[in-house]
Amino acid sequence: MATSLMERRTVFMRVGEDRLGKDSVRLDKDTIARYNWEGGPTYFDAIMKHARQNNGKVLIPFNSIASARNIKLCTYFVMWRKLPDGDEYISGSIYDAGKGYLRGMDDGDKYTAPPEFLAPKATRWVKLFNLKRGRNFPFDDYMKDTYRSSDVEVVSMPLMECLENSKMSVIFAMRKED
Repeated sequence: MATSLMERRTVFMRVGEDRLGKDSVRLDKDTIARYNWEGGPTYFDAIMKHARQNNGKVLIPFNSIASARNIKLCTYFVMWRKLPDGDEYISGSIYDAGKGYLRGMDDGDKYTAPPEFLAPKATRWVKLFNLKRGRNFPFDDYMKDTYRSSDVEVVSMPLMECLENSKMSVIFAMRKED
Protein backbone atom coordinates (compact mmCIF):
# COMPACT_ATOMS: atom_id res chain seq x y z
CA MET A 1 0.00 0.00 0.00
CA ALA A 2 1.45 3.35 -1.04
CA THR A 3 1.82 6.07 1.55
CA SER A 4 1.78 9.79 0.94
CA LEU A 5 4.79 12.05 1.28
CA MET A 6 3.24 13.65 4.39
CA GLU A 7 2.73 10.26 6.05
CA ARG A 8 6.43 9.45 5.65
CA ARG A 9 7.92 12.79 6.81
CA THR A 10 9.66 12.50 10.17
CA VAL A 11 11.40 14.99 12.45
CA PHE A 12 14.51 13.26 13.77
CA MET A 13 16.10 14.92 16.82
CA ARG A 14 19.47 13.87 18.20
CA VAL A 15 19.72 14.44 21.97
CA GLY A 16 22.45 14.09 24.59
CA GLU A 17 22.73 11.61 27.43
CA ASP A 18 21.92 13.99 30.27
CA ARG A 19 19.92 12.87 33.24
CA LEU A 20 17.36 15.04 34.96
CA GLY A 21 18.75 17.02 37.87
CA LYS A 22 22.41 16.41 36.94
CA ASP A 23 24.29 19.41 38.24
CA SER A 24 27.41 20.70 39.93
CA VAL A 25 28.34 23.58 42.19
CA ARG A 26 31.73 25.20 42.86
CA LEU A 27 32.43 25.12 46.60
CA ASP A 28 35.72 27.01 46.33
CA LYS A 29 38.33 27.70 43.65
CA ASP A 30 39.66 24.12 43.82
CA THR A 31 36.54 22.11 44.64
CA ILE A 32 33.47 21.25 42.56
CA ALA A 33 30.67 19.15 44.08
CA ARG A 34 28.76 17.07 41.54
CA TYR A 35 25.40 15.53 42.33
CA ASN A 36 22.82 13.38 40.56
CA TRP A 37 25.41 12.21 38.02
CA GLU A 38 24.59 8.50 38.33
CA GLY A 39 21.22 6.84 38.42
CA GLY A 40 17.94 8.68 38.53
CA PRO A 41 15.50 9.27 35.72
CA THR A 42 16.55 10.29 32.21
CA TYR A 43 14.68 12.73 29.95
CA PHE A 44 13.25 9.70 28.17
CA ASP A 45 12.05 8.23 31.49
CA ALA A 46 10.28 11.51 32.35
CA ILE A 47 8.65 11.78 28.91
CA MET A 48 7.30 8.21 28.95
CA LYS A 49 6.09 8.50 32.58
CA HIS A 50 4.30 11.77 31.79
CA ALA A 51 2.67 10.26 28.67
CA ARG A 52 1.45 7.23 30.68
CA GLN A 53 -0.08 9.56 33.29
CA ASN A 54 -1.74 11.81 30.68
CA ASN A 55 -3.54 9.45 28.28
CA GLY A 56 -0.50 9.16 26.03
CA LYS A 57 -0.13 12.92 25.51
CA VAL A 58 3.03 14.93 26.09
CA LEU A 59 4.43 18.33 25.12
CA ILE A 60 8.19 18.41 24.52
CA PRO A 61 10.00 21.77 24.55
CA PHE A 62 13.31 22.04 22.71
CA ASN A 63 15.67 24.59 21.18
CA SER A 64 16.15 24.54 17.44
CA ILE A 65 16.18 26.75 14.37
CA ALA A 66 13.86 24.28 12.59
CA SER A 67 10.68 26.08 11.61
CA ALA A 68 7.48 25.18 13.44
CA ARG A 69 5.75 25.16 10.05
CA ASN A 70 8.09 22.44 8.73
CA ILE A 71 7.60 20.42 11.90
CA LYS A 72 3.82 20.62 11.42
CA LEU A 73 4.25 19.22 7.91
CA CYS A 74 5.63 16.00 9.40
CA THR A 75 3.67 13.06 10.78
CA TYR A 76 6.21 11.61 13.22
CA PHE A 77 8.76 12.91 15.72
CA VAL A 78 11.74 10.84 16.89
CA MET A 79 14.10 11.70 19.76
CA TRP A 80 17.26 9.60 19.53
CA ARG A 81 20.36 9.28 21.64
CA LYS A 82 23.52 7.25 21.34
CA LEU A 83 24.40 4.97 24.25
CA PRO A 84 27.67 3.16 25.05
CA ASP A 85 26.00 -0.12 24.04
CA GLY A 86 23.80 0.99 21.11
CA ASP A 87 21.09 3.60 20.98
CA GLU A 88 17.67 4.45 22.37
CA TYR A 89 14.75 6.40 20.95
CA ILE A 90 11.24 7.66 21.57
CA SER A 91 8.90 8.09 18.63
CA GLY A 92 5.43 9.57 18.50
CA SER A 93 2.80 11.03 16.22
CA ILE A 94 2.72 14.81 15.95
CA TYR A 95 -0.49 16.50 17.12
CA ASP A 96 0.78 20.07 16.87
CA ALA A 97 3.98 22.14 16.99
CA GLY A 98 4.90 25.74 17.55
CA LYS A 99 7.43 28.25 18.72
CA GLY A 100 7.87 30.17 21.95
CA TYR A 101 7.49 27.58 24.73
CA LEU A 102 7.16 28.94 28.26
CA ARG A 103 7.35 26.69 31.33
CA GLY A 104 3.90 25.58 32.45
CA MET A 105 2.38 26.13 29.00
CA ASP A 106 -1.12 24.60 28.81
CA ASP A 107 -3.49 25.22 25.89
CA GLY A 108 -6.28 23.29 27.60
CA ASP A 109 -5.90 20.34 25.23
CA LYS A 110 -4.26 18.09 27.86
CA TYR A 111 -0.80 18.29 26.24
CA THR A 112 1.69 19.41 28.88
CA ALA A 113 5.41 19.02 29.51
CA PRO A 114 6.73 16.72 32.23
CA PRO A 115 7.08 18.71 35.47
CA GLU A 116 10.73 17.56 35.66
CA PHE A 117 11.54 19.76 32.65
CA LEU A 118 12.76 22.90 34.36
CA ALA A 119 13.73 25.05 31.37
CA PRO A 120 11.83 28.35 31.71
CA LYS A 121 11.53 28.71 27.93
CA ALA A 122 12.48 27.09 24.63
CA THR A 123 12.38 28.16 21.00
CA ARG A 124 10.12 25.28 19.89
CA TRP A 125 7.62 22.76 21.22
CA VAL A 126 5.92 19.67 19.82
CA LYS A 127 2.83 17.84 21.08
CA LEU A 128 2.99 14.06 20.67
CA PHE A 129 0.70 11.07 21.12
CA ASN A 130 1.11 7.30 20.52
CA LEU A 131 4.58 7.35 22.06
CA LYS A 132 6.83 4.31 21.80
CA ARG A 133 10.25 3.73 23.31
CA GLY A 134 12.79 1.44 21.74
CA ARG A 135 16.40 0.47 21.22
CA ASN A 136 18.37 0.16 17.97
CA PHE A 137 16.56 2.67 15.78
CA PRO A 138 15.79 1.27 12.28
CA PHE A 139 18.08 3.66 10.37
CA ASP A 140 17.84 1.58 7.18
CA ASP A 141 14.16 2.59 6.91
CA TYR A 142 14.94 6.35 6.65
CA MET A 143 16.54 8.72 4.15
CA LYS A 144 17.42 12.40 4.14
CA ASP A 145 16.56 14.18 0.89
CA THR A 146 18.60 17.22 -0.05
CA TYR A 147 17.53 19.56 -2.80
CA ARG A 148 20.16 21.36 -4.84
CA SER A 149 18.74 24.76 -5.70
CA SER A 150 20.66 25.26 -8.97
CA ASP A 151 19.08 22.36 -10.84
CA VAL A 152 16.39 21.06 -8.42
CA GLU A 153 18.15 17.70 -8.28
CA VAL A 154 17.14 15.54 -5.32
CA VAL A 155 20.04 13.81 -3.59
CA SER A 156 19.03 11.06 -1.14
CA MET A 157 21.34 10.05 1.69
CA PRO A 158 20.81 7.30 4.27
CA LEU A 159 19.88 8.86 7.63
CA MET A 160 22.80 7.20 9.45
CA GLU A 161 25.25 8.66 6.91
CA CYS A 162 23.66 12.07 7.43
CA LEU A 163 24.16 11.77 11.21
CA GLU A 164 27.78 10.72 10.79
CA ASN A 165 28.53 13.68 8.50
CA SER A 166 26.58 16.37 10.30
CA LYS A 167 26.33 18.07 13.66
CA MET A 168 22.67 19.01 13.17
CA SER A 169 20.43 18.20 16.11
CA VAL A 170 17.18 18.27 14.08
CA ILE A 171 16.90 16.57 10.69
CA PHE A 172 13.82 16.24 8.50
CA ALA A 173 13.93 12.63 7.29
CA MET A 174 11.74 10.49 5.09
CA ARG A 175 10.64 6.95 5.94
CA LYS A 176 11.09 4.72 2.91
CA GLU A 177 7.91 3.40 1.31
CA ASP A 178 6.87 -0.10 2.34
